[in-house]
Amino acid sequence: AIILATLGVCYMSIIYQKLPLYSLLVAGTFTGYSIAKKKIKIDPILALTIETLVYFPVAILYLLTIKGGKGIEAANFDKILLMGAGVVTVIPLFLFSLGAKLSKLSSIGFFQYLTPTLVLLLGVFVFGENFSSVHVITFSLIWSGLIIYTASLFKVNR
Repeated sequence: AIILATLGVCYMSIIYQKLPLYSLLVAGTFTGYSIAKKKIKIDPILALTIETLVYFPVAILYLLTIKGGKGIEAANFDKILLMGAGVVTVIPLFLFSLGAKLSKLSSIGFFQYLTPTLVLLLGVFVFGENFSSVHVITFSLIWSGLIIYTASLFKVNR
């Protein structure tokens, strides 16, 4: 399963002569985040509070630097969007924290492929994004690996 997924990434990297660094970085950091959520025994609300406090100074710094230092003076609609972004971010993170405590890491890993796959389908079928034969081969290799891995999990659980 790992070899098939790796072949998919390597195939696309060789064809386009470019390593998908951002994709690998996002996957790696979210994997680390998932492991931390699973292994660290802290109440999800407390953990989310700590995360928020860590990123709070960064957010304030960002607000002070956008719009030539006038980020705090943003229009009312912009302020509503910024506050809404917090809520829209916190709720899924809280639910993820709860789910990570109750689920196996292998299940979390599998479900993390669903979002990019749904975004891909949305891009191709709704927004008309290009989906070439290179993409078909890469997608097929990665999902073949996922199917094999998932089937092995079911077999082990039985």
